[in-house]
Amino acid sequence: MILPRILTAIVGIPLVILSLVWGGIPYFILVSGIVLFSLKEFFLIARKAGYAPRAWIGMVGGYAVFAAIFASSTAFSQKADHQLVAITFTAVLVALNASEIIRGDVSGAVSRMGVTLYGVFLIPWAFGHLGKMRDVNPYGREWVLLLFLVIWILDTAAYFFGVRFGKNTLARTVSPKKSVEGLAAAVVSSVVFTPVIGKLLMGAYVSVPELSAIGLLIAMAAQFSDLSESLIKRDADIKDSDTLLPGHGGMLDRFDSFIFTAPLIYYYLIMFK
Repeated sequence: MILPRILTAIVGIPLVILSLVWGGIPYFILVSGIVLFSLKEFFLIARKAGYAPRAWIGMVGGYAVFAAIFASSTAFSQKADHQLVAITFTAVLVALNASEIIRGDVSGAVSRMGVTLYGVFLIPWAFGHLGKMRDVNPYGREWVLLLFLVIWILDTAAYFFGVRFGKNTLARTVSPKKSVEGLAAAVVSSVVFTPVIGKLLMGAYVSVPELSAIGLLIAMAAQFSDLSESLIKRDADIKDSDTLLPGHGGMLDRFDSFIFTAPLIYYYLIMFK
C-alpha cells in the first residue's frame, strides 16, 4: 500500500507543481481534470448511497460553474458585470427544475435535485477558488504553491503518524481510521512548515507569526474537508471514491483537503492581504 502511494506521488507532484508555476492553460487543464474526475466520483458515490442524481446536468453544470469562477476576473466576466458565477448557478437551477418537470415523476424530485446541486456547489465552488487565488496580486502563484505543499506535508504527516501512533479515534462513525494523534501531527507539521515555505516563497511580505496562524487555519480546514468527504463515502459504505490513483484512491480522495481550505485562504487574502 505504501509503495503505490509513494510512486503516485513521485509522478504526480512534479506535474502539479509545473502546471501551477506555468499557469495559464496548463494550470486550467490541471484543475479542470481534478474537478471533472471529482464530480464523476461524487455522483457515482451518490448512486451507491441510494440517491438518483441528475449526473449529466451535474457534470455539465458543475464544470460550467467551475469555469465561471475561474474566469470571474477576466474581461469576459466584466461584460456580465462580474455576475458570471451567479448567472451560471441560475442556469443550473433552471436546468434541474426543467428536467424534473419534463420527467413528470414527482416522487423523489427534491431529493434528485438536492443531491445534484450539492455536488455542483461543493466541488466546483471549492476548486474554482484555486484559479482565483492564483490571480491574487501580489504573490498569487506563491500562495497556491504554499497551499499545495503544506497540504501535501500535513496529509503525509497525519497518515504516517496516525498509522504508527493513532489510538484515539477522531470521528468514529465518519472516518474510523482518522485519529486525534493524526490530527495533532497535521496541525504541528502545518504550523511548522507554513512559515518555512512562506518565507522562502515570499520573504518579508508576510511575517512568521501570520504564517503560523495561516498554517493552523490550513490544518484545521484540511481535516474538516477530509471528514466532509468521508461523510459522503460513509453514506455509501465505501472506503475510497475510486481506484484512479494507486495508493491514494480516487481524485476526490487525493484533493478532498482543498474543499474548504481553498476558499478559506482565498478570502483571507482578499480581506487581509
